[in-house]
Amino acid sequence: MNHNMNEEASNKNWLVRIVKSKATYVVILLIISNIVFYLKYKDAEWSLKYSRAVPRIELSNTLKYSPGLLNGRIIGFVAFKNIEDQPKDLKQYLIIEANNQVFTAQDVYAFDSLAPRYTEPYALKVVENNNNNITLKDDTGNVFIIDKPLATVSWIDPQGDRSDLIIDDSQYRDFILSLYKD
Repeated sequence: MNHNMNEEASNKNWLVRIVKSKATYVVILLIISNIVFYLKYKDAEWSLKYSRAVPRIELSNTLKYSPGLLNGRIIGFVAFKNIEDQPKDLKQYLIIEANNQVFTAQDVYAFDSLAPRYTEPYALKVVENNNNNITLKDDTGNVFIIDKPLATVSWIDPQGDRSDLIIDDSQYRDFILSLYKD
């Protein structure tokens, strides 16, 4: 029994020595500071990710359809069908304007750290216009398909690669967050 008491006393002494040691407090302080720095890093990472999820220009669709006439404009983010091909540091937007069946398009490029740059507007020709779609084409062979009932725009480049315009802020946010998910 005396042996057990000595053992308990030595265990308590060992514990008391650890608690009274300055090195123990230094180690605890280092662990806590590492946790705080990690949490700050994660917060900054999420802040950057969510700041990228805000479009650089206002997305909208103000096209108005009436028999034989289309007016307004669509401003959308160009989302590649194959998300692996989507550049992360460059955002491309497209503006399509309709004024009494005369269509123009304008590209907008925005690097993460620079203001958006607008290209000169270029003409689009109506290739087909039916109850469901308006198909437009530019001089370089790009085809733009506006789905009237769904209010969506698809872009097919001359090589056959397809992109869709995102014209809604919440869809844009979801797309960008999936782009930066890793």
